[in-house]
Amino acid sequence: MKNLNFLSEFMEKCGYSTGDIARAVGLQRQAVTRWLVVDDTKLSYVIKFSEAIGCDFLISYEVPEVSQERTNMAIDKALFNKTIQGFMDSRLAFLRLALWKTNTTYTALADKLGLSRSSVQNWLMKDDISFRYIYLIAEAMDWTVDIYFRAKEKAE
Repeated sequence: MKNLNFLSEFMEKCGYSTGDIARAVGLQRQAVTRWLVVDDTKLSYVIKFSEAIGCDFLISYEVPEVSQERTNMAIDKALFNKTIQGFMDSRLAFLRLALWKTNTTYTALADKLGLSRSSVQNWLMKDDISFRYIYLIAEAMDWTVDIYFRAKEKAE
């Protein structure tokens, strides 16, 4: 298991079963067992589970520094700042941010993955992606994936 190793380790460490996850996500236990067998599921399911148990689920890409020589840099920054609120509320904010930091277009990403541009746009439109692609993107782009659960901070 490679893609969902973080989830199986978390389940083992905290004592969660496939039934616990299934109840939190609203699926049957067999569906969650299948995730572990095929080593893949959608990001939205893991986020829904983490919210149900009171944790934050965080993913980020560590990307190499890239010089930001863009002709339309002022326009890009203005657009980025204008949409920052909705941008960071997205489940795929980590991917959008990594693409923005590395000046990578959807077309360039799709080409590296051997997919069509519409596949990448579909992930961003639906705001969901399978873990298989999270790791394939990291491998193709030579990025590092950081995935972890964190207890939510209690408001005082």
